[in-house]
Amino acid sequence: MYTEEQRLAAKAWLETIDSHGIFDHDLAAADYLKTVGVVAPWPKHSPTSVIAAIKRRGLGGEYSNPDQRPSCYGYEMAEAIAKAAVDPHVFQAVRQYHGRGSQFRAYAEVL
Repeated sequence: MYTEEQRLAAKAWLETIDSHGIFDHDLAAADYLKTVGVVAPWPKHSPTSVIAAIKRRGLGGEYSNPDQRPSCYGYEMAEAIAKAAVDPHVFQAVRQYHGRGSQFRAYAEVL
């Protein structure tokens, strides 16, 4: 679990990202470590897996990653941070939400 200061910093940091965004993992992780003081707990995805996920969902969208760097998803970042930062019982209470945006907001709120 995070200290109170780290938890509040993580919450403020989450407010700067988009729940549906796809981010450069290494840049986001470095910024998170610098801002919050904790190693980023979220998973990283290869460009190939991101493209496959976009196609599988069938909702369209674009993904540009010419350097082929690992990526991460906003909603997964929020989930991983909440899971690492707060009591497991509190974390489980927000798993009732189904939409990515709703989950993102709920995870940020428990921080």
